[in-house]
Amino acid sequence: MKLFSLSLCFALASAGFAAPVKIGAVYCNAGEQKALDEPSWRGAQAAVALRNKSGGINGRPVELIRIAADSTPNAVASAVRSALQANPDMAGLIGLSASDLALAAGREVNRAGRKYVTTGATS
Repeated sequence: MKLFSLSLCFALASAGFAAPVKIGAVYCNAGEQKALDEPSWRGAQAAVALRNKSGGINGRPVELIRIAADSTPNAVASAVRSALQANPDMAGLIGLSASDLALAAGREVNRAGRKYVTTGATS
């Protein structure tokens, strides 16, 4: 039985069942930034689909975790904080088009010791 279990584990591992690289994607789904962030969310989904089609990252699939928030710094900070707590294995985060919202997200990500890349904020 031990040999069977070991063989099954090896077979599953070699069949490409590697743990995904989880990336949080914080985009506003309400408020004034929704018009910019919804298309950005769809672009992030398309980029992940292309990356996964070409083998993921180092053979690991990419999992995009949607972090939806209203268009206020407090709502963004709260959503990011909750997502980081719910997904302690999240590698980093992307998203947001407004600088004040990106700063709020960045502070939470920094506190958690992760990386954040804005997809549109410039200040």
